[in-house]
Amino acid sequence: MDCQKNIAKQITDGGGDYVLSLKGNQGSLHEAVRDFFTIAESYRIYWCKI
Repeated sequence: MDCQKNIAKQITDGGGDYVLSLKGNQGSLHEAVRDFFTIAESYRIYWCKI
């Protein structure tokens, strides 16, 4: 994973964007990220209806 962190840092330091993958076996982290996007999606739907 450290290699992936280093590559992500190089990309973002250069002004680029990077997305890290997250597998389901990451336990509570996976749940927290899933919940975050579920909430974010509900706000997106709400704001699109206004």
